[in-house]
Amino acid sequence: MSIKKDWAAKVVKREKVANKTYELTVSKPEGFKYEVGQYVNFKFPEPYFETEDNMMRPLSIASHPEEDVLKFVVRESESDFKKMYKEIKTGDPVSLFGPLGNFIPVEIPKDQNIALLISGIGIAPVLPFFKKLKDEKHEGKIKLFYSNRTPDIVTYDKELENYPLGDNYEYIKVLTGVQKRIDGDFIEAHVGDLNDYVYYIVGTKEFIKSMRVALKDKGVDNKKVKIDNFG
Repeated sequence: MSIKKDWAAKVVKREKVANKTYELTVSKPEGFKYEVGQYVNFKFPEPYFETEDNMMRPLSIASHPEEDVLKFVVRESESDFKKMYKEIKTGDPVSLFGPLGNFIPVEIPKDQNIALLISGIGIAPVLPFFKKLKDEKHEGKIKLFYSNRTPDIVTYDKELENYPLGDNYEYIKVLTGVQKRIDGDFIEAHVGDLNDYVYYIVGTKEFIKSMRVALKDKGVDNKKVKIDNFG
């Protein structure tokens, strides 16, 4: 893994991957090494922002370490930072501080059952996580609960639906505009014994809080719950 420091990179591509949702590809600095599930503090250059406060945000890395580029996912909002995703151009310089975080363990027991509780662009680290599990020939069950309000903002939907993880993989898409939100009973209905799984939660602060409460109320050991605040 790389030393935590500022790395210079350039924008390679910006692609719309769902409604109001973009994947930004940037060059991978020479010597930059990271683990699946890590993030960086992503900084746009001047003159895009007048103050340094609006220029930098923590973003999960959405690419796998074996790729020769770095990818990030962001959804449009009224913040200056996220508006920049619509304006940034190929070749523009960006700065990355990191890598940071240890959301996903480097070593995962092959037979461990995994449940991912994800909302919105919290999906960013999931595809590289899946590649890691596939490469390691993971044998445990893998359940992905992915919550969005409407179908048009479901990011990487086809890739997630068709990911080649075998019969132990289940993709559970939840559209809260027409369905009940994910709760403890819903999770239990899909996994059975809740304490047979390790849980990875990524999403908004509200989503993370609700998932933690749901699992706690069902008696899940807190040691089995892993949180990423940088989706």
